[in-house]
Amino acid sequence: AYEWVIYPADHPEEALLRRFEPETEYTFYDSGTFGVQLKITYSPTDGSAEPMEEEAEPILIVISESSLKVPNAFSPNGDGTNDVYRVKTQSLLSFRMKIFNRWGQEIVSGDQGSLPTAYEDNYTYYICWDGTYHGSKVEDGVYFILVEAEGSDGIKYVRRGDINVLTRSRKEEQE
Repeated sequence: AYEWVIYPADHPEEALLRRFEPETEYTFYDSGTFGVQLKITYSPTDGSAEPMEEEAEPILIVISESSLKVPNAFSPNGDGTNDVYRVKTQSLLSFRMKIFNRWGQEIVSGDQGSLPTAYEDNYTYYICWDGTYHGSKVEDGVYFILVEAEGSDGIKYVRRGDINVLTRSRKEEQE
């Protein structure tokens, strides 16, 4: 038999969840530190009648408050700095975005299942756009973004804003 127990780390006696299955899922809706532990009870194969119990060491999980930071510029010019448009997030359950040109034409869209991600310093960065449309670089200018997301703490985010695309490098500007 299997028993999963999830509890606040500072109150292990107050189980938030007890499930009796080989695998389980749980969505954390509050920030904090939580313990997750698996207990297994089984009958030995040597024929003895006494069931045996094993407890895995608890795993501590830290859930941070959610956050969403949508930048307003990037420079896809190949200089190795700020070449892709990334949205900085923390503790999100869902993420969707669309980017439009100034005529309202959708340039790119994606969600947490389709966008590449990068992880740095406890943040998830969704890599939303490389500055191209149909395989060609877009012109410098203002584009528009719509982001909808939901945090693990229940906060629903809707962000609309401008993205300034600056494709010319400093070297090109000086020439």
